[in-house]
Amino acid sequence: MRLFVLDYPGHPFAIELSRELARRGHEVRHAYFAADAGPKGRLERQAEDPPSFSVHPIAIAAAYSKSNLIRRHRLDRAFGREAARALEAFAPDAALVGQAPLNALPPLQAAARRRGVRFVLWLQDVFGLAAQALISDRWLGLGRLAAVYYRLMESRALARADHVAAITEGFVPYLRAAGVPEGRISVIPNWGPLSAVAPRPKQTAWAQTRGLADKLVFSYSGTLGLKHNPRLLYDLAKAFADRPDVIVQVTCTGAGGEWLSRKAQAEPLASLAVLPLVPVSDLPDLYGAADVLVGLLEADAGAFSVPSKILAYLCAGRPVLFSGPRNNLAAQVLAEAQAGVLIPPDDEAAFIAAARALADDPQRREALGRAGRAYAERTFDITRIARQFETILASGA
Repeated sequence: MRLFVLDYPGHPFAIELSRELARRGHEVRHAYFAADAGPKGRLERQAEDPPSFSVHPIAIAAAYSKSNLIRRHRLDRAFGREAARALEAFAPDAALVGQAPLNALPPLQAAARRRGVRFVLWLQDVFGLAAQALISDRWLGLGRLAAVYYRLMESRALARADHVAAITEGFVPYLRAAGVPEGRISVIPNWGPLSAVAPRPKQTAWAQTRGLADKLVFSYSGTLGLKHNPRLLYDLAKAFADRPDVIVQVTCTGAGGEWLSRKAQAEPLASLAVLPLVPVSDLPDLYGAADVLVGLLEADAGAFSVPSKILAYLCAGRPVLFSGPRNNLAAQVLAEAQAGVLIPPDDEAAFIAAARALADDPQRREALGRAGRAYAERTFDITRIARQFETILASGA
């Protein structure tokens, strides 16, 4: 098959899937949004990639920003038109589209219909519920109208898809309510990129040049947005302000990261370092330098978002301290893997206490990290996962 895979953020696990599909004999074009500022996978061709694999960055003429919703709406439509052109130019048999903005989906789906391309929507987040939770109380009632608009757009896109691949069973009731027939729904949980994130020792040249080799490091890496509470990271660093051997390192992008940077400048802490995202090639060393990897998710986001960074953390073989709702799939995976400590998102005291306990218990940290890597090796089988996607991408599945 000729397969067009569009993963808007360019995540490491998604590009791993495209490479595996190409290795399995398909001609695969992997597209992503060139202006997205989030964490990225290996988005350049590698020497070992088969000739049937290609990468296509999708660009738009204007500078992209998430802060102005009106401008963002217009630019998302522009992205959708460019993505539709890329799809039509490649002329695939099937398309797998994940995390594209809702405003970008109508031109993409229209292009797929014109060309007779099977369109599979890869449901990573439920944007309609996210809008309802995050913006419905804003702008003197206009936020509620915007949330209703996004929910209607999402329902329409879901209903028009030939198939929907959801990452959690928790999304299935929403799909049914949107009118998606049972036979057009599959559940394929996300996974961590085992091939890109291997366990690394703490004592590396990378860690030494950054002054981390002799520190006890709490590390958060990835997007800090509306679904996360950046203050928790600042307060974590503040709790260890009397410990010169401890540092909270945050490598991030997003509105929460901008807030944390401003806060760190206004009220600096020696125990806090806020830095830009590192290249994907540095991720194993970044994770390896950490003693504890930190995840955050607000209570309202539990129903519609699953942080993929938690799955990458498991690959790294490091313990995870996760502040988030227990009904979230990431929390359930951590509990099943016995790879971390789960704290409710509204309990800062418990979060700090758990961090202190992990800081003082190297044996427990080692056991949790080892369990996480073992779970990843048992579960994140990219060959099995690719076979599942092949089934739903095949015409008539």
